[in-house]
Amino acid sequence: MLKFFLLFVLLMTGSHISENSIPLQTVQTFEIHSFVQEDLELKDAGGATIGLGMSKDELTQLIGNHVDTIDFIDIYLFEGLEIHYKNEKVNAILIRDNTPSNKRFKTLKGIGFGDSFSDVIHAYGTGGFVDVNYGTKSITYLFERTDEGNFRILKSRMDMKEKERFLSLSMAFDKNDNIIFLMIADYDFSYGLDSIKK
Repeated sequence: MLKFFLLFVLLMTGSHISENSIPLQTVQTFEIHSFVQEDLELKDAGGATIGLGMSKDELTQLIGNHVDTIDFIDIYLFEGLEIHYKNEKVNAILIRDNTPSNKRFKTLKGIGFGDSFSDVIHAYGTGGFVDVNYGTKSITYLFERTDEGNFRILKSRMDMKEKERFLSLSMAFDKNDNIIFLMIADYDFSYGLDSIKK
């Protein structure tokens, strides 16, 4: 009973992304400098590396023209990923179940569409928040870029000092705990819904 009460108090007093977020507390935690820019990039077998901040022209030279768009939120579909731009620079990279060739790209730690929840924990540790909404499990890692260029792991979006330095890595899983959605994004795409169309 005491264990249940302590768990309840911990969950009620901690900072959470949503009411259902539960920070993982097992296996491994990140050190402050354990994430670098390359951990927030995607790479294909041909060597094309895609990251936030790339210009439209750079991206097109690497992987060609987009094959379709989702106009109401300005998402550009490419073979293997989906891109959102802000001021002509990539501010969100997505892979979903209906992305053409959705297994083409992986993170530099080898995580991509179809990989398991345990693969994600093994690669990125337990510094993320796990949500279960409408039966779908997701994990989100929140970061803030430091002046030195490293990334500070955030326990909550409320710990963020400057939204321009905020980045997130999010994944959702199917009922078999395999990735069906992967997103690397800045604050405006992750949380600033009013500014997505800019």
